[in-house]
Amino acid sequence: MFTTRKIYLLTLLFLAPHFSWAQTPLPVGDHEALLGNTGVARMGSAAAALYNPAGLATLEQTQVSASGTLFQNSVRDLSGSYSAHADTFQSIPTQLSTTGKTRGGYHYAFSVFTAEAFDYAVVVNADIGSGLGVAPVHVKSTGNSLLVGPSIGMPYKENFFWGVSLFLQKDDNYENAVARVDTVGAGGQLHLLRQSEVKTSTYELLPVIGASWKYSPDTLLGLRIKLPLVPLFGHRSTDSQAVGYFLDNSNNLTDLGEPSKNVKENAKTMSPAEVAVGFARHLENEWRVYGDVGYSLKMKWRPTAGAGEEEFVDSLSVSLGAEHGPLASTWAGGVFYRQNNVRHTAGEVASFTGVTFGYLNSTEHFDSGIGGSYMFGSGSADGITNKLSNVGLLVSSTYKF
Repeated sequence: MFTTRKIYLLTLLFLAPHFSWAQTPLPVGDHEALLGNTGVARMGSAAAALYNPAGLATLEQTQVSASGTLFQNSVRDLSGSYSAHADTFQSIPTQLSTTGKTRGGYHYAFSVFTAEAFDYAVVVNADIGSGLGVAPVHVKSTGNSLLVGPSIGMPYKENFFWGVSLFLQKDDNYENAVARVDTVGAGGQLHLLRQSEVKTSTYELLPVIGASWKYSPDTLLGLRIKLPLVPLFGHRSTDSQAVGYFLDNSNNLTDLGEPSKNVKENAKTMSPAEVAVGFARHLENEWRVYGDVGYSLKMKWRPTAGAGEEEFVDSLSVSLGAEHGPLASTWAGGVFYRQNNVRHTAGEVASFTGVTFGYLNSTEHFDSGIGGSYMFGSGSADGITNKLSNVGLLVSSTYKF
C-alpha cells in the first residue's frame, strides 16, 4: 500500500552514528592535523598518545597542549530514491593533553581526544507510493565519541622506542525523527504523524600499542596497533509512537495509530582492530616528509542485545604530509584518503579524501598553529547516493614549562 514506516526507518539509518564514525575523520593534533592526520612516525608530540604512544619517549618538558577545529561547515546531500540536504556549523575541540616525565625515565601523558563529532538537522524526502507523493521526514542527529586516558612512552635502546595508551571511550548518540503526512493521492487519503527517538550511550576500553625505530639519523619508522574495543557497559533506549489513518477510495478506513512504545536494551560500539605503519624523513633544504598507511581488520560483532550478528569488512587509509622551514617557523600541509568497506548500505560513504594546510610557530615556552582543512566523500548503495564535504579552520596551542 505505502511505505511510510520503511521510509522512516531508513531515514534514521541515513544519519546513524555507526556510519558517521567512518565518514567524518577529524583533524587531530598540533602538527598532525595540518599534516593530513599523519603522525605514526612522529616523535615529540603530545598527540602521540593517539597516533603512536612511542612518540612520547622524547618529550623532556612538561607540556599542556590543546587543538581543535575552531569553525567547521559541513554539507551533506542525499539523492536517488530519497533526497535530503543538510548544512551544519560546528566548533569541535579535538585534543587536550598534558605530558611529563617521571624520575624513572617514563614519559607520560593524560589526554582527552574527540574521535567523532556530528550534528545534523535535515529533512529527508521520499516517495511513499500509491500516488500519495513525497513525504518529508524531519531528522535531528547528534553524537560524539571521547577518548580519555593515560599513556606512557619509553626508550628501549638508543634507536628504539615503545609506548602504550589505554583510553576509556565514551560514545553518546541521539536521533530524533518526526514525519507528518497529510496528502490525497490516486489511492486515497493518508493522514499520519509518527515520531521516534533513539538514545545510545556506551563505554569501552581502547588499548593502543606503539613502537618507533630510528632507522638512520634522518629516517624514523613507526608502528601502531589499535586493538578491538573491550566493552564495559552501555544502553540504548528507543521511544516511538504514531497517530493517523489511511482512507482508500472505497471509504475503507485503516487505523495507523501505534501507542507509545519504549524499548531498552544493552548496546555495544563496533570497532575492528587496526594496524598502521608510518615513516618520517628529514630532507635537505629544511624539508620533512611523513607518510602513514592504516588497515582495519575484518571482524564480526553483535551490536545490541536484540540484533543479529553483523560483519564489518576491511578499510584502508593513506595519508601523506610535509613540512618546510626551520622548526621555529614551519609551513605544513597534507593529504589523506580513506576507503570504507563497512556494509554497502544506503547512506554509507565509501571513500573520503581530504587536504590540510597551515603554519606553525614555536618558541621556548609556547607553540601555536593555524590552518585549514577541506574534506569530501561519496558513496552509492540501494539506489541512494550520499555526498559529504566540510571546510574547517584548525587551531592549536602548546605551553611548555
